[in-house]
Amino acid sequence: MIEPGTGILLISDPFLKDPNFMRTVVLLCEHRDEGSFGLVINRTFEQTLDQLITELEGYSVPVHYGGPVQMDTLHFLHQLPDEIPGGQAITKDIYWGGDFEMVISMLKKGTLDLGNIRFYLGYSGWGNGQLTDEMKE
Repeated sequence: MIEPGTGILLISDPFLKDPNFMRTVVLLCEHRDEGSFGLVINRTFEQTLDQLITELEGYSVPVHYGGPVQMDTLHFLHQLPDEIPGGQAITKDIYWGGDFEMVISMLKKGTLDLGNIRFYLGYSGWGNGQLTDEMKE
């Protein structure tokens, strides 16, 4: 068994019955002793960015389902560390989060390359030891 860690992809068991994770792939963004945080990367959410944030009316950017936890939070992964400061490196070329005001500004100016950023509603989370236990099962 591969140990969980930042940047690892978690692929759900094909027989998993949990509707939140059935047929999903989760990118693990953070793995620490106190818990783990990840984003489902292969499921599109039914609403677009402008439907979730009124300030962005007219910017119909796809949003993905990040997981069942805190569905009132928006997260993003990107490949723009020089343009969006404050992101946390997940892998060599993928960053989680950063200055969201900069993202909004770039989107409105038309300078945000949408091929290098993805938005996620909610996240996938595990408490201390929970992910390791689930992987053993």
